[in-house]
Amino acid sequence: EALVEARGQARRASRRESVLLAEVGRALKKTMNAILGYSELVQEESEALGAASVAADAGRIHAAAEHLLQLINDILDVSKIEAGKMRLECEEFSVPALVDSVVSTITALVRRAGNQLVVDCPAEVGAMIGDRTKLGQALLNLLGNAAKFTRHGTIRLVAHRELEAGTPWLGVPARSWLVFAVHDTGIGIPAERLGELFVPFSQVGDASQSKGGTGLGLAITREYCRMMGGDVSVDSEPSRGSCFTVRVPADVPAALATGQGT
Repeated sequence: EALVEARGQARRASRRESVLLAEVGRALKKTMNAILGYSELVQEESEALGAASVAADAGRIHAAAEHLLQLINDILDVSKIEAGKMRLECEEFSVPALVDSVVSTITALVRRAGNQLVVDCPAEVGAMIGDRTKLGQALLNLLGNAAKFTRHGTIRLVAHRELEAGTPWLGVPARSWLVFAVHDTGIGIPAERLGELFVPFSQVGDASQSKGGTGLGLAITREYCRMMGGDVSVDSEPSRGSCFTVRVPADVPAALATGQGT
């Protein structure tokens, strides 16, 4: 009886914590969006007036606010996942179009460290049914992570479709999968530390590299992939680079989309 009561108290405390975190997060997001808007306005007006130093300061404020807003979003996402409140919003969409959108968003960050971005996503990859936003965020997280630990190298995003043969006599149908591989020529990760990569708030890398962030990106990426019935894996070698591979169903099961399969 004591254990049951203790478990009940822990669950109630966890729910209260999730509600509080969500409320605080919404308030912080509102404030950060206001800072983003005003700093962008100040930057544009300062540039128009020729006040270069003021424009530069406003630009730094805008960049810092964007970074903080991303951290807030990551923490809120982890809170929703742990509370079981994260749901999929599935729709049919073009995979090459999604990849184009992701690439246009991440290109500036990739090139900032002198890296080259190579994309291989032929039109034949076609469409899929899944959560476009979560898959796009997963790819952005992987590309951003690659850019963070690669300097003057090459980052490649390769997408293709795989057909998995079924077992008719067992009633298992054939399935189509979408596979996305993010290769980089960065610092790589020792084999003994690969298990830490997807642990929330854990950061694995060379201390001499500027990492930043909260160590939540890869954890969120794995959770998103698993919510869609897939997963993400990694293969890495120090000084030679890493390859993160996302594999998700081309047609996310309806039970997962409604939360019944989670």
